[in-house]
Amino acid sequence: MGRIQGSPHPDQQFVDGLANNDRQIVASIYEQFLPMTVAYVKQNRGNQQDAEDLFAETLEILNMQARDGLQIRQSFGAYVKLICQRRWINKLKRNQRISLELENQAEPVEEAEVIAKMEAYERKLLYRRHFNYLAERCRQILSLQWAGKNLKEVAVELELNHSYVRRQAQKCKNTLMTNIQADPLFGELI
Repeated sequence: MGRIQGSPHPDQQFVDGLANNDRQIVASIYEQFLPMTVAYVKQNRGNQQDAEDLFAETLEILNMQARDGLQIRQSFGAYVKLICQRRWINKLKRNQRISLELENQAEPVEEAEVIAKMEAYERKLLYRRHFNYLAERCRQILSLQWAGKNLKEVAVELELNHSYVRRQAQKCKNTLMTNIQADPLFGELI
């Protein structure tokens, strides 16, 4: 007997545990799903460290998705496997090692939807990584501006000159965009 269409999969507990930073759930995820990632990466020109890094990055994406209300409709293992495989293939392509094909999934998965979500979150990670490389003042100005404050309000809140904030905001945005566009991942994610 199948599940009611639209009802969450029983493995939703893993997603919810990630969203709530439940240490037991996270430990369980590592215990249950890291070995399949290690096996896949080792079979496809990688090593233990590559697999652990890939898995940690994948969980970072899943954590962001979970906090945004991700509801899975297939097993968590199939979801993790698909994301890990796609990310590993992209990494190998980026490093020009080899091009791989995804192996058949054990369960039907809405691949296009999952891949689109994964790529959106990879773009967020790319942005966040480069945003965090900016100087503290840049992060403050941009954060306040993106929170809906105009430049005059930003200047008042940070106790800075308005013309300085205006110049600095543009400089910070340009630096951020230049750094993002220079990242090798940028070409794959547009």
